[in-house]
Amino acid sequence: MRDRLNTLADTPASDMILDLTPVTFLTSGGLGAVLGLRLRLRAAGRELHLAGGDPVSKILRITGFTQVSLHNNVKEALTAAKRQHRWRRWLRRPWIP
Repeated sequence: MRDRLNTLADTPASDMILDLTPVTFLTSGGLGAVLGLRLRLRAAGRELHLAGGDPVSKILRITGFTQVSLHNNVKEALTAAKRQHRWRRWLRRPWIP
């Protein structure tokens, strides 16, 4: 899983959405792979949006990883990613007094 996520992180794209909606259990290795992916994307100026329901939310909350962008489903994650991309693009505009 980690190798596949690293390959995806190396693709020239903007933000990434990881669909974890079918996940009911996440091992420490899986959690480490997801959080490692988040760190790699952030270092590249990109964001990771997770789509997952209550089980994923509970796992992240219990382990203390509350700074991860978590959404109930892929549609909500896609909407948030688009909104955030527009906001970052707006912030990079040249300022003209």
